[in-house]
Amino acid sequence: MNQSFFLRILAVMTLVAWPVFGVRAGMDLPVSELSLSNGMTVLAVERPDAPVIAFALYYRVGSVDETPGKTGIAHYCEHMMFKSTDHLKGEAFAQLMGTIGGGLSNANTSFDRTCYYETVAPDRLEFVIRLEAERMAHLHPTIEESLSELEVVKEELRQGYIDNPSGRIRFDLYQQAFEHHPYKTLTIGHLTDVASITYDDLMAFQRRFYVPVNAVAVVVGRFDTKHLLHLMETHFGSVPGGAPVVRRFPAEPSQSVERRFELDMPVQHGMLWTGYHVPEAAHRDNLVLRVLSTVLSRGGSSPLGRLSQGRNPVAMTAYSWVRESMEPGLMIITGIPMPGIDPEILEDRIDEEIQRIQQDGITEDQLVTARTQLLAQEVYLMQSCMGIAMRLGEAEMVSTWRDALTLADDLASITRNEIRDAARKYLVTTNRTVGIARVPTPAPIPGEDAVPLEKNERNAHAEESE
Repeated sequence: MNQSFFLRILAVMTLVAWPVFGVRAGMDLPVSELSLSNGMTVLAVERPDAPVIAFALYYRVGSVDETPGKTGIAHYCEHMMFKSTDHLKGEAFAQLMGTIGGGLSNANTSFDRTCYYETVAPDRLEFVIRLEAERMAHLHPTIEESLSELEVVKEELRQGYIDNPSGRIRFDLYQQAFEHHPYKTLTIGHLTDVASITYDDLMAFQRRFYVPVNAVAVVVGRFDTKHLLHLMETHFGSVPGGAPVVRRFPAEPSQSVERRFELDMPVQHGMLWTGYHVPEAAHRDNLVLRVLSTVLSRGGSSPLGRLSQGRNPVAMTAYSWVRESMEPGLMIITGIPMPGIDPEILEDRIDEEIQRIQQDGITEDQLVTARTQLLAQEVYLMQSCMGIAMRLGEAEMVSTWRDALTLADDLASITRNEIRDAARKYLVTTNRTVGIARVPTPAPIPGEDAVPLEKNERNAHAEESE
């Protein structure tokens, strides 16, 4: 059976089956929103049959909260939260988590938030609460620890962005796409800024943002909510609430002219990165564009997927995504052209697919399939305690946790006209930034009279694949 046909049949079967098995019931989680005496928020979801508890502690702090000249400090601070506190020395936090029978612990930082998360057995809930409260209130790394971890962060920046073409072009895309908003700089920061961060800078940043009024704990699994509230009040309640963090960002002017740049480093294969300005997660059009992105690139039979299929493909890969962000962000469309194909040819083919949607819209089958794929992804994620904790926490950081529970209804209300209108409004050249990485042209070999393949010839070859 043809794979794309099988996927379409599966999508329809799943869409029919979900009402029977209660997708909406699966989204109707028993979330309790609680507040501690110091202003800290707790979201609790009891799952009596779960064998574990997921604990995710979100702080409303990310790279958007950094000051000029100190980019990368939010990510650096995340690293330092695993170092010494007043009562835990060195790597004690990680060592203790490793002793509690399968305990999982990690963290990550983005533009809008920083998250620390653990999965533990139910009888270890108080243990992890005590550890998180300890490093919130009593982080006290040594200067030697800070200097050592600074080298780790700098090396991560070098390997992932400075010396990595994929990371570099993404970094440069955001630099070009935003003029004033802090989304301009990726969370990793600039190397010169990171290298200049002092111990005092680091501790001042942690003490300002890592306070109860700026934190949301999401707890999911086998526990009693009253007991959880008692434990949270016992260990976090004594921590001073701190001053509310007021987040104000410079307004990003509307883009009216296409911006383009080329990557200034050698690459083994070409790359195309395009960023369109789109609304924030709380705006309905953000979800509309997420559906559009799914229509464009999810699966081999999608418009972008087809660019890498057939006898004469123009792309090794092409796909798109939309971030759920607190402030207006970007919809990214990216691809790698086949060897011998200019990035501009891939760009033209992608533009043609977008223009078809702008002109003719999408089919009902495409809409149903995209809805199904997005909802299936959500339902799958929320089968685990940590998946639920992450979904609620991420939604709360950019809008409200309630958005995580209304996705089925929100998706069902999106129309084909909305998809077409969003494509016409946002996916226009004047609203985009385009980055290209080009494979260097090899130097001619002395004595050979080879004629290079001209761009118009490549275009002719590309057109044959349509």
